[in-house]
Amino acid sequence: MEDIRFSFCRWFLFFLFLLPKNGLSQEVRFDKLTVADGLSNNFVRSIFKDYLGFIWIGTLDGLDRYDGVEVRSYTEKFPEDQQQVNCIINDVRNGFWIGTDGGLFYWDYISPEFRQIPISDNEINVTTLVSLPDDSLMLAASSQDVYLINTKSFRYSKIELNGPTAEDIGGVTDGLYDGGNFVWLLTPRSLIKFDLKESSVQIFKNNTQDSPNSNFSCFTLYEGNILVGTFLDGIFLFEVEEERFYPFKGVKNNFILSLDYQPEKKMLHVGTDGNGLIVYNTQNQNLRSFEKDNSNRYSLNSNAIYSIFIDDDYRYWLGTYQGGVNYSHGEVDLFDVSTERNGIFLGDKSIRSLFFDGNGNEFVGTKDGLFVFRKDGSNQYFNTDNNDFLNSNVILALKKHEENLLVGTFHGGLSLYDMQSKELKSFSKDPIFLRASFYAIEHDRNGNLWLGSMAGLYRIDKKTGKIRHFTRNNSELKRDGIISLFFDSQDRIWIGSVAGASVYSVDSERLINIETDFDLFSYKTVCFFEDHRKNIWLATEGDGLCEVDADLSEINCYKTGDGISSNFITAITEAPDDIFWVSSSRGLSRFDRIGENFSNYTLADGLPSLVFNRGAVLNEYDSTGKIWFGSEGGMFSFNPDSLMMGSPKTKVVLTDFYLSGQVVEPKLGTFLDSPVDLMTEIHLPRGDNNFGFRFISLNYQNPIDNKYFYRMLGKDENWRVAEGNHVNFSDIKPGKYTFEICLSESVPSDDNTTSSIDIIVEPRLYQNRFFVVFLVVFLSGIFFFGLYFIKRLNRRLAKLKESQFSKISRPKYETSYLSRERRNEIEEALLKYISESKVYENPALKISDLATALDFSPHHISQVINQNLNQSFYEFINNYRIESVKFYMEDPSSQKYTLYAIAQKCGYKSKTSFYRAFKKITGYTPTEYQAMLNEKN
Repeated sequence: MEDIRFSFCRWFLFFLFLLPKNGLSQEVRFDKLTVADGLSNNFVRSIFKDYLGFIWIGTLDGLDRYDGVEVRSYTEKFPEDQQQVNCIINDVRNGFWIGTDGGLFYWDYISPEFRQIPISDNEINVTTLVSLPDDSLMLAASSQDVYLINTKSFRYSKIELNGPTAEDIGGVTDGLYDGGNFVWLLTPRSLIKFDLKESSVQIFKNNTQDSPNSNFSCFTLYEGNILVGTFLDGIFLFEVEEERFYPFKGVKNNFILSLDYQPEKKMLHVGTDGNGLIVYNTQNQNLRSFEKDNSNRYSLNSNAIYSIFIDDDYRYWLGTYQGGVNYSHGEVDLFDVSTERNGIFLGDKSIRSLFFDGNGNEFVGTKDGLFVFRKDGSNQYFNTDNNDFLNSNVILALKKHEENLLVGTFHGGLSLYDMQSKELKSFSKDPIFLRASFYAIEHDRNGNLWLGSMAGLYRIDKKTGKIRHFTRNNSELKRDGIISLFFDSQDRIWIGSVAGASVYSVDSERLINIETDFDLFSYKTVCFFEDHRKNIWLATEGDGLCEVDADLSEINCYKTGDGISSNFITAITEAPDDIFWVSSSRGLSRFDRIGENFSNYTLADGLPSLVFNRGAVLNEYDSTGKIWFGSEGGMFSFNPDSLMMGSPKTKVVLTDFYLSGQVVEPKLGTFLDSPVDLMTEIHLPRGDNNFGFRFISLNYQNPIDNKYFYRMLGKDENWRVAEGNHVNFSDIKPGKYTFEICLSESVPSDDNTTSSIDIIVEPRLYQNRFFVVFLVVFLSGIFFFGLYFIKRLNRRLAKLKESQFSKISRPKYETSYLSRERRNEIEEALLKYISESKVYENPALKISDLATALDFSPHHISQVINQNLNQSFYEFINNYRIESVKFYMEDPSSQKYTLYAIAQKCGYKSKTSFYRAFKKITGYTPTEYQAMLNEKN
């Protein structure tokens, strides 16, 4: 009885898992910006993207700017420390306007403070700002006053909301421009239509029974009409032609805080108080809900959505109550990400293998089991809990075998999916096929089955069923741990193991290793591919993408230095000819074999994940025009013909300028009188030649994906890769330079979008040419004056010498009493002592040392060396030392010593003095002399 209950529960959970997830699907990943990231307050009232691309965030306690990397507070630019920011816009001339609870403010992006525009004698709460195309700005306040402002002259006029029900209108809370002649304003009790041409006002109230008190909270344009949200009664549709309100039945939620409609996608976004974000497709009536889920860190962190902004990449920016900003990664149409198949969510699945049978049925192997998505919309899911013939949930390989499908698993052996019965069965009862890890499954041209496993290579004969097990102990197989197999068009079998790759021919069930002109075994290959030229491509772990020509004579590898995103390649395929698609541990790359250039794709281009799995690729280019890849974030497909180049990259914006390591703030009247992103040229003060830049690409994706190239024209013409989003220059010579920066995956070309700024480095005083001319003239004057003074002094000295008695110079040693016979005795004793004692090997040898040893005076020894030998003391000693060096150089037993070591042994303590003496005495350098000896020998 217990077994029956267990079986029932297991199958109940299985079918519950297969139910479509359409109510609370959380396939969108939300990142957060909170006070921990620098936000002024976690209560966000408004979000706006300015014309430069920065995201501005209005909070309960001020204004912040986000550039994708950091949050910066601009609250200090208000006259008072704290301001509740309700709304933000750019006017048609890109002026920056801010509506707060303390009034209206304007900023030109340059001034150190926001300028307050006094549109009322009293402090007003500005709740909405609407930009108009005719240099005017519609503004609504917390009272019943509305002002029309000329953004050029800052003149304003008050719009009177006259009418019999004006006292019952309430304060204006929201506003929008319909693109024609009307501005619509919203109050808690009414909808107001303002005619720009006629300057007339119409007031509409909701008199339906469903909302007797209105309680309007927000509104949005909707297919020529207007949707109005309420605090208590859901959403109402206002028919503009009929001028009537109707309940909107598409979204059943009463507590509405914000609305946004995207007409091109037919998507209505509803921010609620308590139920998070609701996304409603008005075309097919599909509805998705995103709520706070404590078990999912990528879900919303607040269910109260006060503001919604959707940028051009269809990225959600949600302002919440006490949850800060929640933003998604957007939608890019480059790839068709299959987060859901037949109602089953795959966005959190690690896709390990793929097989499509050609009849509309799809088999997807994951680390959580095998999914079967049938053409008729039904699903099957096999894992170790619901199937006795699956011994592991990690599906490594899927391969058609005869009319069925083989399923290779990790430490779970080999299973077989019966295409007729649609059941999963055991492939063999042999123990090895029940527990081994099977990474690769292939067939040779005769239909024999080959299996790559951690226990070696298996061959199963198609006719006899005989199993042949190859290991490194009984064959030429180099390693047993096999992770990839491939038969090429010449029926050679390529084998990738945990240690490297090898290629074999098969002869009578024997593996015969094929020698190559290079060390193929040094490449750990996880996947093979043969292109239309019959060349073999290797996806390696660590050595990048490698191409082996058909005759195995040459290998060519491409690594990160060549432009590919990573050296850890997981899979490769070709479509169309000479265009290769390569997955790796850091995204997807497109390789043009003819041009030998790479285009890399990351999360910013819409990939579900940067991490791809070994061999998880399916090429349907010839049949459907698509290629499929499996990743750690699900699977996706794309059409190679429509994805010929990488996605366009956002222009890089300069955000900061550094001088001697310190950020320089813009100040009027200084060399930096505006933000660096608005400047085209910077003149550095005299003597300041150590500077740098901070820059950012405003694509709001994972910053680690941004790869920046920069160069300083005038200093270095070559592009260099920046480390992070900062670069610094030091000791730059005076002159004019151009700093260029761009976002690129490889060395930039003329097609790249580049940002630049000119830098003029003023010379220091001593570098100024006028100063140099002055200095030369000044020093020349001193020189000529000194020369004149010396000549006069010499003339006076000459006269002084003539007037005095001069001694007749006498030859050296003329007064010496040392006879020739005595000098010869001293010479003989000196030469004998030097030869026998080798005292010259002492590097500190002095003439006094010889005098002490021979008991002669130093003066007599010096006279003997000078007169008898015609040498100085140091020339005398150097001759002995150099002769000793030459002896050691010719001695074979001394060949292990360096020349300098020999010189030290012979009395030299300086390499310079040794080389100088050797050259002087022999006429050769030591190296040249040694070369002569070697040639002679």
